[in-house]
Amino acid sequence: MKHVLESTNRGAAHRAGSASDEAQPPLRANFLAHLHSTRMQLQAEWCRRIVHAQLLSPLTHQEIFSEAAAALDRYLAAFARGGGSALRECSDYLQARVDARGVRTVDVIGTVLLLRDLLGRSLFQRFRHADREPALFASGAESASAEPGHRPVLGTVPTAQSKFEFSQV
Repeated sequence: MKHVLESTNRGAAHRAGSASDEAQPPLRANFLAHLHSTRMQLQAEWCRRIVHAQLLSPLTHQEIFSEAAAALDRYLAAFARGGGSALRECSDYLQARVDARGVRTVDVIGTVLLLRDLLGRSLFQRFRHADREPALFASGAESASAEPGHRPVLGTVPTAQSKFEFSQV
């Protein structure tokens, strides 16, 4: 299983790295602007999903809300710095924070996967009609010359890192 995760992550890194460096900063900036503007809604929905899935059950609802806020802030900061390790950093941070309180590793994995799903859906909803808004993904002359549908929109959404080895569970 570890091999499958590693090969999947390499494929995601290759797809994310295949976009031109010129197109990534405006794309990342637009993703970050959207995630920051919807941060409170994302946090509330993430907490609702965590409670509904009965993850982090040793924690109270208030503790889940606080830990989710801190982890989401950590994720956004890591994503702003670039690279593909934002989810990994978020999961490491969350694991370190809740480990002493009896939370299982599998619950942290589930929690981070819920976040990945939530962020992906939020970005998809916002940018699904990107071909109608070329200025979101290109700068200067590139926006006028690039054909809609040829810009890597969701190919750069971070995917789960190989941090989680199922042998740990």
